[in-house]
Amino acid sequence: IFSEYSDFTDEKPEIINMKKIICFFYFKDGTILEIRSEKGVYNNVSLDMSFDENVKMFYADNSLFSDKADFSNSKNRLFIEGNVKTESPNGDIKADKLNFDFTDKKLKVSMYDIEERVNVKTKLR
Repeated sequence: IFSEYSDFTDEKPEIINMKKIICFFYFKDGTILEIRSEKGVYNNVSLDMSFDENVKMFYADNSLFSDKADFSNSKNRLFIEGNVKTESPNGDIKADKLNFDFTDKKLKVSMYDIEERVNVKTKLR
C-alpha cells in the first residue's frame, strides 16, 4: 500500500491516515487487484484497510467504482458501498452495497432501500 501523504498520532501509531492511495493485492494465481482512492486508513497491526472518496478497483478486465471500500483482514471480507458500479466483459452491476465474504466465497449485492432493485446487465456470448 502506498500513498502520497500519510500521518499517525503517538496515541495510536498503528492507525495510518493516508491521502492519494494506491494498493496492490497479489494472489496465488498471479493475478493482481489494484485499488486507488483519495483517502484511507491502514491499521498496521490488524492489516485492515479502508478506502474513501473516488474508490477505483481493477482486476483483470474488470473495473469497480464506489464511494467507499473496507477490507477487514480479521473478518476476511471486503465491503464496498456508495454508488457502486462495475464494468466487466461479462456484464455490469449498479448497486449500493457489495459484500464479499472470502471465507464462504460469497458475494451479496444489495441496495440501501429494500424497495429498490439492483441493476445487473449481462452480456451473452
